[in-house]
Amino acid sequence: GNKLHYIFSQIGSGKDVERIINQLEFDGVIQSAEKPALMSGIQRVLASEKGKKWFAPGLQLYNECSIIFRNEGKIVTKRPDRVIKEGNHMTVIDFKFGKPSDNYIEQINLYVQLLKQMGYEAEGHLWYLDEYFPK
Repeated sequence: GNKLHYIFSQIGSGKDVERIINQLEFDGVIQSAEKPALMSGIQRVLASEKGKKWFAPGLQLYNECSIIFRNEGKIVTKRPDRVIKEGNHMTVIDFKFGKPSDNYIEQINLYVQLLKQMGYEAEGHLWYLDEYFPK
């Protein structure tokens, strides 16, 4: 889950995948034996309807960007996985692995709320990716 989450936080579009996977192998984060399954799963994600839309080349992206705000007098930072900006519209995508949780729903709703407070139109999506990576 953590490796996949990191990989998806680094991908701008499909052209980035091979370079990212090769770098992770070089850095010792993944083993050579893992590469075929990872590449296959990532390609399935990118070929899906959402993948084609949210990983299209040329998007204005904010991956793992910080949203800083004040909550009860304290400075708080939140980091959505992927934010796509199209004019005044922001689409927030949070990649998840494992079981759905109400906490995740609260998290994505907070991201949307913060972006709306900043003056954007915003929508949020939780995207569970386990189905693309069979165990």
